[in-house]
Parts: sequence; structure tokens; C-alpha cells
Amino acid sequence: MLNLSRQEAMRDRYRRMKPGYRPALDVYREIMDQLVTDTTRLLDAGCGPGGLVRPYEGRARLVVGTDRYVTQFEEPAEIGNLVEADNAERRCPRPLYTT
Repeated sequence: MLNLSRQEAMRDRYRRMKPGYRPALDVYREIMDQLVTDTTRLLDAGCGPGGLVRPYEGRARLVVGTDRYVTQFEEPAEIGNLVEADNAERRCPRPLYTT
């Protein structure tokens, strides 16, 4: 697994090669900015260090990240509520979000 610094370097390189490229993180945040409110409970399953949901701490009611490899991260977690868990064992009985 590439650490975050290495991932960012690869994104920057790709951005230079492909004008107009937008990393998935930017696209997801644009969508989430429209959806997250002060009553939102946000779970990022498989979050890595939590970079996707970090901007919503303090804005959402609750922000929690889970990842199977928390103890193996080379860089510190970016969110306060990070739990080591195997998400394959977590089943949702119904959809958590509908449009």
C-alpha cells in the first residue's frame, strides 16, 4: 500500500499529464459538502487515515472511520474517531442512504 505522501505525488503527476483530471476525493467532497449537516452521522468504512471525512469533524454530528489496518498506517490518523475493524464482517440490514 502506498503511503499518503506517495499517493499525492502520483495524483499530482497524473494531473499534469491529464488536464481536467479530478481525483475521486475531490468529487466525493463536492457531493458530501451538499449533504452533510449538523445532524449528519457520518461513517467512513475502509477510511484509511480518514482524509475524506476529516473536513466534516465539527460540522457533522458524528464522524467515525473504520479500517482493517489502523495499526499498520505509516502516517498518523487524520480523524479523532478511528476504529480498527474488518468491514467485511459488518452487514447493513438496509440501505443507509437513498436519493
